[in-house]
Amino acid sequence: NTPNAESLMETASSAGNYNLASALADLIDNSITANAKKISVDYDFDQEGYYVRIADNGSGMSKSELINAMKLAAKNPLDERDANDLGRFGQGLKTASFSQARRLVVLTKKEGEITGAAYNQDDIVDFKMLVFKKKEVENMLLKNELFETTTEVIWRDLARLTEKGEIQPKDIHRMFAEAQNHLELVFHRFIGAKGKNKVQIYVNGNELKIIDPFFKKHLATLEMPVERVRINNENVTITPFILPHFSKLSPNQENELSGEEGYLKNQGFYVYRNKRLIIFGTWFKIIKYGELIKLARIQIDIGNSIDQEFRITLDKSNAQIPSKLRDRLKT
Repeated sequence: NTPNAESLMETASSAGNYNLASALADLIDNSITANAKKISVDYDFDQEGYYVRIADNGSGMSKSELINAMKLAAKNPLDERDANDLGRFGQGLKTASFSQARRLVVLTKKEGEITGAAYNQDDIVDFKMLVFKKKEVENMLLKNELFETTTEVIWRDLARLTEKGEIQPKDIHRMFAEAQNHLELVFHRFIGAKGKNKVQIYVNGNELKIIDPFFKKHLATLEMPVERVRINNENVTITPFILPHFSKLSPNQENELSGEEGYLKNQGFYVYRNKRLIIFGTWFKIIKYGELIKLARIQIDIGNSIDQEFRITLDKSNAQIPSKLRDRLKT
């Protein structure tokens, strides 16, 4: 009982709660999982209109690996994954891309093999996918001034970026500025890492800086003792922080910590999966907002082997706290 390709692909466009920032974050997850240390996100304009390109210097893909990566549900979320894998469903490349664009192009090279493939939602009968010839891929590969790329993801026909379907320069500039702030927060532990663990991410040529939600560099920030809760043979690490009072912050510092919804609104639990921030600024209805916790932020670190216990959603925008951990957090 094969699903209708056109309907399923249109449904994939609405899967999850993606905006530009979260869609870009899903693709950056793939780059980091592929051991990329340099990742660039750019938008530009040509005869076909605006397009977005996400490029990295990771391990790249062979032709068979690319074809598999382009499949919907390429991986079973129940399969055991590498401990550093930031993915889960094998859907992120497709759902994140289709949430923003109607055409998805992936170009990649590995061990001398150069290949590329593309989906066009307006011509997707029986999941038809275009596979490029080597010369076509070579002509499309971007000459990146920052680093030599191994994989490039290109979004075209960006009708979903705006409500009216037409992109104005001021709109795309604003959206990418907002996305940059989001990425600086979500990947701050990768951007701020040292040595071989450091990942450099660029948006339109600007290297991202870290936004540390716990403001550890401030002398008035108080880090509380670390606790660990065992969930299915894996440690969940809990690190509470008490942030500085407003009076001890400069306007720039307060703005950095406030995010889009304000300093107090962003207090709560900050859940990291393999050091990647997935959910933040919520108390999960475990604790009520109040004076006693208005400066508290609590870092929760989990690995990817207990995704099922946390019921992490496709777009990584929501999760449920397991009862054992919920009881501990409540007390």
